Amino acid sequence: DQDPYAENKKRAFFMAVHINVYMQIMGINTITLMSGTMMSTVQPGLALYSNLILNSTRLPPALFSTFYVGKKWGRRPLYLVSGVILAICNYLVAVGYIANSTGLIIFALYAYMFIFSLMVTPLNYAYPAEITPAPKVTIANIFNMSAMTISLLLPPIVIEAMNGDAYPVFLFFGIYITVSLIYMYNSLVESKGLKYEDIIKAF
Repeated sequence: DQDPYAENKKRAFFMAVHINVYMQIMGINTITLMSGTMMSTVQPGLALYSNLILNSTRLPPALFSTFYVGKKWGRRPLYLVSGVILAICNYLVAVGYIANSTGLIIFALYAYMFIFSLMVTPLNYAYPAEITPAPKVTIANIFNMSAMTISLLLPPIVIEAMNGDAYPVFLFFGIYITVSLIYMYNSLVESKGLKYEDIIKAF
């Protein structure tokens, strides 16, 4: 017999792929790895320690997120609320570069890192695994690795081509998150506390 939820499973798989790509092409890798390089062009005195300081701020909110936020909040509100804030942070970094405002860039980077650690950390791999069977999650993870490769290779090339000006990269991240949010707002199904069968029916 034909599976009555075949189309729902396809939509769920596409969402799993999208989430895996989304998690990589939203700015986190560039901020994590290149904050020192970015600071060297706007505030050279902070360049040496910015990576260490910025990444050290991730631990407290990540721990709080793992033990409280991820259990208390549903997946849908976490994705949507965090997405709005992270998109704004990316836009603010871009504006900071255009306006040559070191303070705005630093504020936006730290706000981004705090919100990502607090609200996105518990979603990293949980949601795709909840909406997709294990064999297909592996396929979705391949897209994750491919997107990670792109997010690690292209931003440094663009930033170097712009002589250290990172605004095009963060403008792209902001637009990408905005477009993704529209899709997720219309298609992302809540999975917290639900069985796989019930999640698929909701798709």
